[in-house]
Amino acid sequence: MNDLSNKTSTVRIERFETLSSTNEHAKKCLENGDRSPFWIVSDEQTGGRGRQGRDWVSIKGNLYASTAQTINANGGKLSGLSLVTALAVYDAIQQVSRSSLELTLKWPNDILINEAKLGGILIENVSVPDAQFSHVVIGIGINIQSSPVVEGRDTTCLANYESFVTRDDLLAALIETLKRWIKRWDAGNNFTEIRQAWCEKAAPIGAHLSVRVGQERLTGKFAGLDENGALKLELKDKSIKLITGGEIL
Repeated sequence: MNDLSNKTSTVRIERFETLSSTNEHAKKCLENGDRSPFWIVSDEQTGGRGRQGRDWVSIKGNLYASTAQTINANGGKLSGLSLVTALAVYDAIQQVSRSSLELTLKWPNDILINEAKLGGILIENVSVPDAQFSHVVIGIGINIQSSPVVEGRDTTCLANYESFVTRDDLLAALIETLKRWIKRWDAGNNFTEIRQAWCEKAAPIGAHLSVRVGQERLTGKFAGLDENGALKLELKDKSIKLITGGEIL
């Protein structure tokens, strides 16, 4: 375990060579009484998880980080935190990059380059006894040196575009951008601005989408996000279907 305080002296960061899951380790720290915010970083994960219980392939050389945050917001307002995090990841990558990257955000929590997945986000609530606020763990994975082979998905890594981005530089940028976007979000009170900023960095309105919700597959056009961050899908009959959970294919 190493301290990265030489990069960011104002926040606790713990780094490991191997963990089963940075999210699980951060959750245990919270449950054991550790105070947030703090960051957990691992060179690799042996049991990383993505959304909907999927395995998160964690190859050495990429960034696997989780941060614990305490938010003064209720469950409904917390639903926008994935958009907040995606904006922070977007800005951090642009900050450390010297290349002009075609970054886009994909609902609900993916970061793409030229439509190939570069990274993703997993947010989990944590039950802390006698807590007055909401405690969450935000897991972030970004492909820096290599990209995993995922059936049915195009993936990519930053090394395909530039070779000088380091995990420490990207992490340092991410800590600052996430702090800034969480402050702007204001525990959900400023979600309208967050939604607008996210939409500006996502696929254009009218883009064709295919969404899997459970066993159902829906096709239509991207019509933006509603006031709560749900995906608006315009169907063939011009009606709008709100998607609160699912996967864009």
